[in-house]
Amino acid sequence: MKKNRVVASAIIGVSMIAPLIATSAPASAAAAPTINLTFDWWGNTTRDQLTEKAIAGFEKLHPNIKITPEFDGSFSDYFQKLTTMVAGGNAPDIMQMDYDYINAFAQRGALANMATMGINTKNISKGVLDSGILNGKMWGIPNSLNAYALIYNPALLKKAGIHATMSTHWTWAQFTNVLKTIHSKLGIYGMDDPEDAEHFDYWARQYGQSMYNKKQNAVGYTLPTLTSFFNYFTQLRNSKVIPNGEVMLANPMHASNDLFNTGKSAMVWYWVNGLESYRSMTTEPLALMLPPYQPGKKDGMYIKPSQYWSISSQTKYPKQAAEFVNYLLNNLQANEDMGTDRGIPVSSVIQKEMAPHLTGVERQEVKYMQLAMKVATIPMDPAPPEANDQVLNDWTNVISAVTYNKQTPLAAAKQLIQETNQLAGQ
Repeated sequence: MKKNRVVASAIIGVSMIAPLIATSAPASAAAAPTINLTFDWWGNTTRDQLTEKAIAGFEKLHPNIKITPEFDGSFSDYFQKLTTMVAGGNAPDIMQMDYDYINAFAQRGALANMATMGINTKNISKGVLDSGILNGKMWGIPNSLNAYALIYNPALLKKAGIHATMSTHWTWAQFTNVLKTIHSKLGIYGMDDPEDAEHFDYWARQYGQSMYNKKQNAVGYTLPTLTSFFNYFTQLRNSKVIPNGEVMLANPMHASNDLFNTGKSAMVWYWVNGLESYRSMTTEPLALMLPPYQPGKKDGMYIKPSQYWSISSQTKYPKQAAEFVNYLLNNLQANEDMGTDRGIPVSSVIQKEMAPHLTGVERQEVKYMQLAMKVATIPMDPAPPEANDQVLNDWTNVISAVTYNKQTPLAAAKQLIQETNQLAGQ
């Protein structure tokens, strides 16, 4: 989603002075050979269309470079396919990478060190840029900034008698009452069920804890903290103010029958850049506000790179791949084409140049990010260990058992801690 213009000058050829004895006409300059690069990302139809606009702009400036898109829908499908492609030695030249996976792919030798490729990163803050640097090498460059938000339907909250603005910041206890009020007055869910590892990370940060310890070989949180997370949402499910496992399975997020899209829930706890895609799927005006907090504790808010641009260590064309990444990061037109679908562009120069041309939704996202940056006082955690993809699969299975009432919160928390420690410590 998002004036330095990156203009490539093409060397068409070198003129050769024909010998005087030549009888044939001078040869015309040889056309530069076409270079084909593959580019893979995850997202939805909106993101695909916006990204293809940016690709077209690059190809216009670089007529000898062809970018072949290989977008792969959902986040989980993308990384399953990417893992297979890397193992088979046919990874895309340029790929969209995520914070949860960058360490794992770097450890497998799948990513190139982008620090030596001449990509302009001078307008990206050091704190943001450093998140893609592991063991002194830059395995990815953040493409945009993101933060958690409650995306809500103002009309539904107003109908339930609830007043909210962007700066509204409920405690968890207040939030429970809000969800119950929505359900009792409107007969709909207050919110979708947000239980997953990333949302728990937000919860744990309020207690000064994290997903992994400093050595990244075990969990960085306590049993009471994880149990309290499961207990909180189990109580909401039992009160029917958020959906149970069966309902969520039948109404998956971002599908046409998504509960929030269809007005069956009033809020969704998601990344701020999701406002664009949710807004495109409904005629209702939508708004943003801060997620709940625990009084007397630290705020869990943090600023996260939405994704990274990474380059395959096996690409045959590292120079041209770097040119494309540089274009996506630093070209104004490229960022206007992509908008804020992926988040707020990381370049401070691009942010300023785009400001006068933002849509209403984009202005909302920028304003919210400015608010979130004031609230987010604790840096995000280091990138997770290589075993994280296995840990996330384990989270999915355990949470499924909890949401289907097949396992108690305490038993689920004990199992998850034990299995995470085993996986991370291998």
